[in-house]
Amino acid sequence: MAKDSEFIWCVVERGTGRLVGAQAVTRKADDPAAASVGWWTVQEQRGRGYTVEAARAVARWALTDLGLRRLQWLAYVGNDGSRAVAERVGYRYEGTLRSYADQRGVFRDAWVASLLPADLDRRTGPDQD
Repeated sequence: MAKDSEFIWCVVERGTGRLVGAQAVTRKADDPAAASVGWWTVQEQRGRGYTVEAARAVARWALTDLGLRRLQWLAYVGNDGSRAVAERVGYRYEGTLRSYADQRGVFRDAWVASLLPADLDRRTGPDQD
């Protein structure tokens, strides 16, 4: 993999250092000004806002410091937790990719949304500032 093409962070709880989850940004090989994002959260840590806070920080870093023009989020249809994070961060839903990716031998549909630099200060959801 090319240098500066993938960035992964562990998200930990302040004070305790307990693992909350992980965040990732992976530049697209055919378009290095765009990247895919993803997050994972420990089941016991879900619903506390940690993933949203980390996803906002990662997005701001990627779209400003790294200078990307587009972040893209994908999740299998039905992953409502991941979709809720994307919506609260400000990702704009773009559609459903039918039969997009193989998951354990079954091709599944996936949701897709994007975040652009102009979207950074546009927030949705109950945690608006």
